[in-house]
Amino acid sequence: MPSGGFNGSSPITGSSVRQILYYEVPSATDWIFSGASRVEFVPNCFENIESTLDRKMKALQAYSAEMRPYPHARSIEACEYLARQRGSMVGHKAAETFEVGKMVSP
Repeated sequence: MPSGGFNGSSPITGSSVRQILYYEVPSATDWIFSGASRVEFVPNCFENIESTLDRKMKALQAYSAEMRPYPHARSIEACEYLARQRGSMVGHKAAETFEVGKMVSP
């Protein structure tokens, strides 16, 4: 995971940081083949986005400079397919996934 996430989760007395969630970002790093060193994203937090998936797809269109044509991982279609696949992992039509980096009870 990014070092900024680890720095933000340092145990500092009085820190207001109670939760750090890493977000899944589809990119060319998904194309690294086995044997290469990388940190793998392993989702363990799923947010149901069935009711907002269309809004998410429209919002991604605002990032046209970052998006690529399908079948690139950062295409509108691939992002929708990923949301639907992640949703199917937990019984929803679509989900946004995160990896818990830190969670502290109040």
